[in-house]
Amino acid sequence: MKDISVIILTLNEENHIKRCIENVQAFAREIFVVDSFSTDKTIEISQKCRAKTVQNKWPGNQAKQFNWALENLPIKTKWVLRLDADEYLYPELIEEIKAKLDTLPEDVTGVVFKRRHIFLGKWMKRGTYPVKLLRLFRYQKAVCEQRWMDEHIQLLKGRAVEFEYDFADHNL
Repeated sequence: MKDISVIILTLNEENHIKRCIENVQAFAREIFVVDSFSTDKTIEISQKCRAKTVQNKWPGNQAKQFNWALENLPIKTKWVLRLDADEYLYPELIEEIKAKLDTLPEDVTGVVFKRRHIFLGKWMKRGTYPVKLLRLFRYQKAVCEQRWMDEHIQLLKGRAVEFEYDFADHNL
């Protein structure tokens, strides 16, 4: 286990949440699902997968919900990984995290990954790859910028490094 908490925001994600949670269970110490009062089986599935599941009224955008999670969840780990329910890490990225995370200097407070868009089961390489996103960061060293769309994690202190391998955005 790595010293990582994963935060997954959800609203009616029964098609994706099990895959997402199971993907990070092999390395994450804590998995938090912050649900916006889903009406499907998202909560039931999350709890069955042993994720710590809380509900918070949707505040109007992802950035506000994610920052609420950072401020209110009982995070006890050194690192936080932000994932959407329809995202997962490729095995090579999981191995890279396991191999490199503990070796990073203290001034490295963020890690950038490359995102692959998977559409109708196919990797959309042209025009959308690579999208590089900061998704892993030291707890209390970053926040989610307040934007209506395409919000990103911003470091408050330190610097980011880029890992070689990818994660998938694969909406079913």
